[in-house]
Amino acid sequence: MAFSCPNELLGALIPSFVLQPLIENAVKHGVAPTSRPVTIRLEASRDGDDLVVIVEDDGEAPNPAGAQATGGMGVGLTNVRQRLEVLYGARGVLQAAPRERGFLVLIRIPLALETQARAA
Repeated sequence: MAFSCPNELLGALIPSFVLQPLIENAVKHGVAPTSRPVTIRLEASRDGDDLVVIVEDDGEAPNPAGAQATGGMGVGLTNVRQRLEVLYGARGVLQAAPRERGFLVLIRIPLALETQARAA
């Protein structure tokens, strides 16, 4: 597992249990089907007033038939996307895409820091 987060974002807030299904999917679909080492990368960054979180694995290439049938959006990803839309409206975005090797999920939400939440 590789983790990348600038110090300024260590207090960034993200809804409870949003990352859990993304990491779980990376393990289930990227790590489990192979015997070779697989890296799951979790990265947080800032883009203006938004927090951008990426979960990516370099596991097995997704099954084209399965990915096509669901549009790459299984139940876990669909649930996360819907939660973000309810919480943030159009500013809550989830994008998911198969890679040549593995899968990438990007979440974009309004940036809120722990210190801001305590002040409010």
